[in-house]
Amino acid sequence: MNIRDIKYIVTVADAGNFTRAAELCSVSQPTLSTQVHKVEKLLNCRIFDRKGTGITCTALGRELVNRARLILKEVEAMYDLARAKDDSIEQELRLGVCPTLAPYYMPRIISLLHEHYPNLTLSFSEEKYQILMSMLKQGQIDASLLSLPVTGDSINIHPLFTEPFMLCAHQEHPLSRKQAISCSDLKNQDILLLEKGHCIREQFTSICNMEFQEKPRDFAATSLETLQEMVASKLGIALVPAVTIRKRDDLAYIPFVGAIPARTVAMVSNNSSTKLSLVKELAHSLESLATIAA
Repeated sequence: MNIRDIKYIVTVADAGNFTRAAELCSVSQPTLSTQVHKVEKLLNCRIFDRKGTGITCTALGRELVNRARLILKEVEAMYDLARAKDDSIEQELRLGVCPTLAPYYMPRIISLLHEHYPNLTLSFSEEKYQILMSMLKQGQIDASLLSLPVTGDSINIHPLFTEPFMLCAHQEHPLSRKQAISCSDLKNQDILLLEKGHCIREQFTSICNMEFQEKPRDFAATSLETLQEMVASKLGIALVPAVTIRKRDDLAYIPFVGAIPARTVAMVSNNSSTKLSLVKELAHSLESLATIAA
């Protein structure tokens, strides 16, 4: 058994079927199936239950896959240690980003990262909160940019910046005529929310200690851009981070006074990550973007 075979096993377990796993490993499905079968024969046990097009781990298979992950993590740690001894060697960082940050924040930091880390190769995964936290736990990404609060065991949280929310309303909405609003102005209003799974949805529902009564709709907003288009269609009002604001004739953006709702963005990593020192260094550099929404 070699490292490649161990990687095959983990990839099959994560993908849930051989077709997708073969694509991820850049091999043919027959080749992947043959290698996994050889490993099972070598260990004299079944790692996977094959049912139709999907597969699941056996009870013993789950334990073996967990050990395989540890082996791959140690191998990666060996490479990281070697790279750390030579600054000229290119390093790679797998970064997760939630959808409410990626299109607004990432374009602003790419040039900064290239300038300060010319030998760093970045790969991005844009996913919702729960998926990113699962990827962190499984070691599929090294760190993630998320909106706080973040919960979980053995995680490292490095706050980067805080930006205010603003009210987005159609120009014909009564609140659009206000120069500023307070949380009390939101009572009994039809407030639009992102679909479940977005990290800032929960923040919206807890702002000002209010419970928003979301009306049943044919569809939910999948992004902040969609949310604002729903406002433009006069379906309600919404709270949006300041960084998403774009000058439009049909929408008004009103700031808050008093208790100003805001989100704090942080770099989150697993304390057991082999690249924790690199992640912490990167987080310190990104703090320079604290005025991103200014």
